[in-house]
Amino acid sequence: MTLITKSNSILIDDIDIKLHLSTITNEENELFQFANQKAELEKLKTITAPQKRLEYLTSLRLVKQQFGKNSVLSKNKYGAPFINGEAKYVSLSHSFPKVVLAFSDYVCGVDVEEIKPKVLRIASKFLNPFEIEQTENTSTKTTLFWSAKETIFKIYQKGAVDFKDHIHLKLLDDESIKAQFLKENGFEIILKYKVLEPYVLVYGVLK
Repeated sequence: MTLITKSNSILIDDIDIKLHLSTITNEENELFQFANQKAELEKLKTITAPQKRLEYLTSLRLVKQQFGKNSVLSKNKYGAPFINGEAKYVSLSHSFPKVVLAFSDYVCGVDVEEIKPKVLRIASKFLNPFEIEQTENTSTKTTLFWSAKETIFKIYQKGAVDFKDHIHLKLLDDESIKAQFLKENGFEIILKYKVLEPYVLVYGVLK
């Protein structure tokens, strides 16, 4: 894995996946140029919250920079993103002011989350007892497990997932988590993660 840190961004080049984690620093009028397709302009009209507008426009910026200014960011019926006419699989996540784009030749998922103590209050709703034991009642590890389950949800791409029952996690080391997805035919996958205080970043590919 190659990690390159630049001003306001981190680039990760792993074996089967590439990621661009960006920190929002632009004003909306500077980013508006990236909403240059009809569908994107229509989508922007439905977003009223200023932070959400910046997150969406920054997502478009990352997509256009990677796939070309005329590329079109769309979503399937379950909300999973794809680029029209592009063979690469993509995944997006945001936790203001962070926005991350991942892309791969394989189905992929990425999630970035801010570490907050309040996650401990709801841990039992999405973690089983073995997972709670692994988190050691810390907000960092609990947020990490939430982010890992979000990543699996994005890899599945079909919605209707019970995080507690359908996704089981085992922390392997300081950079990887084994995840079992138990719905339908299911699958097992090794997720990668990084703790970038005060955020966690989790990503993975399904080969």
